[in-house]
Amino acid sequence: SDVLELKIKREQEGYTFLTAEDKDLYEVIQFANNAFNPDWGRAIREGVLQGLPLHRILIAREGEKLVGFCIYGGYEGIPDRFGPFGVDPDQQGKGIGKILLNECLKNMRAEGLHGAWFLWTGEKSSAGYLYKKTGFEITRKFHVMKKSL
Repeated sequence: SDVLELKIKREQEGYTFLTAEDKDLYEVIQFANNAFNPDWGRAIREGVLQGLPLHRILIAREGEKLVGFCIYGGYEGIPDRFGPFGVDPDQQGKGIGKILLNECLKNMRAEGLHGAWFLWTGEKSSAGYLYKKTGFEITRKFHVMKKSL
């Protein structure tokens, strides 16, 4: 109920939370590439080319400006694999990510999926805190190893 109240509040401020349409794809891919990581843009593009249904891509806008997106089932067609997911850094702290994440999980459940998982995030990042508050649990930890040559 708190997410629904937050969503209504943001909508009254001019935000929209919608399922992506064909016309949104280029913008979502560019947003992912430029605001986050080119690998995210590639994942979206490849997911769509492999048949990712557009109802699995959610977008958030402030007016006409794209400010966030959330995807599931985009990596190798695995429906319960969540992500990529991102909110414009200038928009963070307004609950946009919380709304997108919960809308995405609601849609996943409506499809009959029993869980959501993703590979990694910073445990102490804003995303990490959001995932923990939403009920995600850490199941594995990875360590980055490097060697100077």
